[in-house]
Amino acid sequence: MSRAMTGELELTVLHDAGEGVGYVASFAVTDQLLVATGGTSSRHPFVFGSSNARHFELLETPRELGLRDILAVGDALWLCGEYGQLACSRDGGKSWKAFDTGTDACLFALALAPDGAVWVVGDQGYAGRVLGDRTSLLDFGTTARLASIHVVHGEIVVLGGDGNVFRWREGGVTTAATGATKPLTSLTVTKHGTWVLTGDGGFVACSPDGSWFTRVRANVDVDLEAVATLADGRVVAVGDRGIVLVSADDGRTWRTLDAKLSAHLWSVERFGGGALIGGDDGLVLKLAPPGDATWADRVNVYGGAKPLDVVFAAGPDGFIAKGLPELLGKTDMTPPPSAEAAVFERAYGTPFPVEMKKLLDAVRGRDVRAAFDELQLETSFARDAGDGNLFELIVTRDQEAYLGTGLAEAFCGVFCLGSQGNGDTYHVELHEWDGPRQVLHHDHETHAFTGVIADSVDSLVYLAALARAKETASISDEAFGIGLRKLYGKVAPTWHFAIEDVDPDFKPLDPRRRDTEFFFYRSRWIVALLKNDGVTDIDDIPRLFNADFNQVLPQDQLAARFEACERFIPTALYSMWRAFLFDEPELARYLEIGRRNRSRLVRDAAKLIDELRDGRNELGTIRDMRARLAAFRALDLDPRRAEERKAEGDAKAKAAASRKEDAVAELERTGRTA
Repeated sequence: MSRAMTGELELTVLHDAGEGVGYVASFAVTDQLLVATGGTSSRHPFVFGSSNARHFELLETPRELGLRDILAVGDALWLCGEYGQLACSRDGGKSWKAFDTGTDACLFALALAPDGAVWVVGDQGYAGRVLGDRTSLLDFGTTARLASIHVVHGEIVVLGGDGNVFRWREGGVTTAATGATKPLTSLTVTKHGTWVLTGDGGFVACSPDGSWFTRVRANVDVDLEAVATLADGRVVAVGDRGIVLVSADDGRTWRTLDAKLSAHLWSVERFGGGALIGGDDGLVLKLAPPGDATWADRVNVYGGAKPLDVVFAAGPDGFIAKGLPELLGKTDMTPPPSAEAAVFERAYGTPFPVEMKKLLDAVRGRDVRAAFDELQLETSFARDAGDGNLFELIVTRDQEAYLGTGLAEAFCGVFCLGSQGNGDTYHVELHEWDGPRQVLHHDHETHAFTGVIADSVDSLVYLAALARAKETASISDEAFGIGLRKLYGKVAPTWHFAIEDVDPDFKPLDPRRRDTEFFFYRSRWIVALLKNDGVTDIDDIPRLFNADFNQVLPQDQLAARFEACERFIPTALYSMWRAFLFDEPELARYLEIGRRNRSRLVRDAAKLIDELRDGRNELGTIRDMRARLAAFRALDLDPRRAEERKAEGDAKAKAAASRKEDAVAELERTGRTA
């Protein structure tokens, strides 16, 4: 609900004021959680948490005593408050451990010192330092209330109720007067290093370094309770009667937002591009630029959360390493080393992809059959030919399996990750090229790659796991919707996922690269020729031969092609086999590169071509390779004859046209004679 808009900042209510909750004295924002605290001993002390800045859940309080400040330190939450209360929670506020502070004074503020100690200050000049389980008292030489504590450039800075600023460094305390006659309440240091102080009675002062202060006119006389610096450098102060002040010039001048609020505002904390503001009776506001979406993609882990909401909360980036182990069930066992990486590296001459190692580590020893929708993982990601010829093994397996994709994978530079329920398959790029390895979809009916389905293995696995979680009602509708939005522009789901039925506005992936698809359409005629599947005949090869993708390579581009053959498997395989099939003069150079290639797949392909050139005449189901080669060459597809074929075609067309003209003329002549 929008309450007010002034210029570039909009004030929005995140949590309405209501009975049963005290005033919001402080916020702590971690990577995963927003925690607020406040209230007095006589009026509703509370702690509540939120994982999405929209839904707030009451948590346990250490005692039924008023609370003043909260501090997040790693995975710990620290609280302080009335009657010397100091407590720490390491389970997100479910339970608290109390510390003996040696006082019954009200403790107002907390800070984390550079050495890891937690400082706490309060009434009667109280200052304590907690390191481990021990609390040490410190003497600031005053009995005034110490209402706020900050760490600035490694120095402990404390604001006094007597209008002074106390600075502690290495046991020494210095005092700076500010001109305030009423208690100071808060301090922020701007992006430009300016110290900005607030206090009761509309007090605002600035300093270049905290050694002396100049009062600034804020044109208000109400108590100002808190001040903070936004991400863009603007400074925000809040106080009584709904006052919200904003400065765009390091605190020198201020303007009042027309917030139309009457509540006392007590706290302000930077949050994304804006800030959180706390007020009376549990009121929580967000001040931010219009359209600010900070934490809009977070799920509510409280209340209506379902078991897997948190697993999918972070989105697809890094999902395999972080979310997938949570999904499958954590284990304390270190996964045993896999032989898969060694087989992969021998076959392809390139390191086993990091994302695949993480995937294997996550799934090894676990039953993943029910974890994914439309993704059945392969048991092996590379073939091992033992002492045989790896390329020949791929050829013969595809010849025996009509739906085999081994040859297409080899010539496209991909390996099979897994399959869908109907037999369609997913394939990951061998080479990273200029970014993460993309995942392509192969249609088993058309025997063709339909395009890039995911920008990474992470995105595909996240999609399959998210769809399964939805199908089994293990995720809330809110979390599922957020998960889909996190996949916008990252996946192009096939019809199997029926994404358009649940999100008509889904934005599919528009891949930056389509190299692999080009490799497929460039080489599918070679694949068909070697596969000899009994369905595609020699006479069908011209239909698969795309002349535009198989043109003669200009001489000035040969050096780059030779270099690419050394680096990239699909280029090496395509160049060798094309040169062999068309008897191109570059074949010797291609084979020379292929014989010493890092990839065994390429080396074995070169070895097979050498054997065929030396007289070998059988290749799996191809019983007479020389006859098959002759039949192919008789199709006259050689790119070097493209111009001649065009000229011959033009001549034939011209001759046919001439014959037609002669026939027409003869008909006309005989007609006149008759």
